[in-house]
Amino acid sequence: FTRAGALALKTRVLLFAASPLFNSADTWSGMANEAVSNKIVTFGSYDPKRWQDVIKACEAFLNENGGLAPNSGHYQLHQNSSNYALAYRGAYLNRDNSEMLISTRRRKHPNKWWAKDFYAKMWCRYNGVQTPLDYVNAFPWADGTPFKEADKPWKKPFVEQEAAIENKTYKNVFLNRDPRLGENVFITGQSYIHVHPGKMLYEGYVGGAQRGGNINGKDIKFSSGKITGFSCRKFIFDQTGEYSNLPAHWPYMRLTELYLNYAEALVMVGRASEAYKWVDAVRARVGMKPILEANPEKYEQELTHPDFSVAAPSDEFLLKEILRERALEFYIENIRPYDLNRWRCAKDYRKRLHGLLIWAYEDADGKMVDKYNTFVMQPWTLRKRWVQDGTNGTAHSIKGYRGGIMPTVIDMSDGNWSPRYYLSVIPESEIVKDYGLIQNPGW
Repeated sequence: FTRAGALALKTRVLLFAASPLFNSADTWSGMANEAVSNKIVTFGSYDPKRWQDVIKACEAFLNENGGLAPNSGHYQLHQNSSNYALAYRGAYLNRDNSEMLISTRRRKHPNKWWAKDFYAKMWCRYNGVQTPLDYVNAFPWADGTPFKEADKPWKKPFVEQEAAIENKTYKNVFLNRDPRLGENVFITGQSYIHVHPGKMLYEGYVGGAQRGGNINGKDIKFSSGKITGFSCRKFIFDQTGEYSNLPAHWPYMRLTELYLNYAEALVMVGRASEAYKWVDAVRARVGMKPILEANPEKYEQELTHPDFSVAAPSDEFLLKEILRERALEFYIENIRPYDLNRWRCAKDYRKRLHGLLIWAYEDADGKMVDKYNTFVMQPWTLRKRWVQDGTNGTAHSIKGYRGGIMPTVIDMSDGNWSPRYYLSVIPESEIVKDYGLIQNPGW
């Protein structure tokens, strides 16, 4: 563990302290208990100086590292100008790279896919991560311009989608996107996947090898496997030996996070103009233009809904862009859940998520035109989770393509969201040992 790692970790701790979950008086309204009254889980007030503490900590790191400019010192963002996807991959995967600040290790090499001490393989390969369409939509185009509502072909009726294929105006919207999309997520026809004894291109369409179901749409699976049309690729890649003799680790903290911590704090103290360059440096690593150049109209790619009732950022657009960048950059690196908690994103916990039903287009003769590049698509609402808003027993029918019979999706309850979910419950078996633990509010 290095001094650089310690200084970087300090910025994360102080960012938590400055965020509305703790830096407020009203987070636990109606849930008063000893943890609240003793100010164990809240400061009991809002103080903008807590954001200044984050800035001070970030600048302490940066000044020791080489100065207040991106990529100006010993630690720099990992780069690969000839392959932006590999620039990103090297940043989180390689133990020894220019931006790794805290690396945690359990073994030297993972010797098999299900190695219990390298959980990313088992976690992702066996569908432990279901990637929703909402996340895929958050990735911009390759040059950094936003992926807008008008860009989504599934917003059009099936007949219009078919016509675009037939008159050759069809555009595969999964191509030429932010390189992190294909690195993080399996996309149909864009990456290989291991299938014993060889490999094949990923098939996330209905009837495809990975999506399952009947290709004619009459037997669509909604409760098992890769039901969203996508699945997690990060850390496992194509499952075809990329890990052979590669030292394994977990990227606990990277320089990228410190840059974005700094940018967020700058926005919260009215220094947004200084914050842009730090976010732009993260985007530049994967070949994207600066935010304001790529998106001068400040179109919002809606992904995160922070609670600004405690304190409003000086640039609301940029603050949301920072949270979006964090979601794209740190996919399954254990950053996103804490961002949602510290910004009290109740709306994001309560909102329903979506999958994408994808059909490989067939011509009038029933022949597939190109099962990896031409699709007819339809979004659908995923089954609700416990905390999400529901309709208490109401059935939702899904009209399918090619006359497919869609099973009925029923919400078994209304939403059960509570702010108590921002913090974990402490096991009662520990509290009764009476060594000082106090239960979190609401539990």
